[in-house]
Amino acid sequence: VRLLSGPENDDPRAAPRDATIRFAARSLTIADALLVLEDRTVSPEVRWELEKTSLQLQTDTFDLEPSFTISGDVATGGHISAEGQLKSSGEFDASIQLVAVSIAPARSYFASEANIGGSLTGTINAGDSYADFDLDLSAGELMLGEIALRGPLKITGKIAEQNRSHEGLVEVDATAAELRFGDFFTKPPGTRGLVRGEVTSDVEGTLAIDAWKFEMDDFQGRV
Repeated sequence: VRLLSGPENDDPRAAPRDATIRFAARSLTIADALLVLEDRTVSPEVRWELEKTSLQLQTDTFDLEPSFTISGDVATGGHISAEGQLKSSGEFDASIQLVAVSIAPARSYFASEANIGGSLTGTINAGDSYADFDLDLSAGELMLGEIALRGPLKITGKIAEQNRSHEGLVEVDATAAELRFGDFFTKPPGTRGLVRGEVTSDVEGTLAIDAWKFEMDDFQGRV
């Protein structure tokens, strides 16, 4: 911004004073916005809409790593809020809070014959090369290979990037839920039951969870 001051500025032929001021915006706030995320890496594509969104970006004058906060209502049900920091290297760190977020729109992330349902509440911590989460799925309905889960589920996991590929573990505590394995048997709610899946990625970096294992009191299985 170049400031022109003094009576000489009334004359357009006069040279302006050398009074240059540099400034940068320290905060940016966007209120009541609609944020849309379309994931076209799956078919059919997944569309997430965050309504009534509040977004704030804050930075220090001498800091090139701004912090951010965002919150809004998910169009298909639930609420999401997040806070984190953008690093000068282009990486980020964020903590995301979910409240009763419906997983129905995530149908495309599961096998074609799988039925899914329920609402997630909990925390996800994520960055460019890692993610860990601690979530509760109420009224859950999941099909993991031949393993069918129905009822309240607790889902925890960690994913990390190792040598340009991802690896990790996801654990589903189905103690309070019904667990059915094909037509072989059914575990009623109240009996201890855990299901674990291994996180892998292909050469293109696409994540998958497979090699599901389950264990209950006096019984173990693999699918």
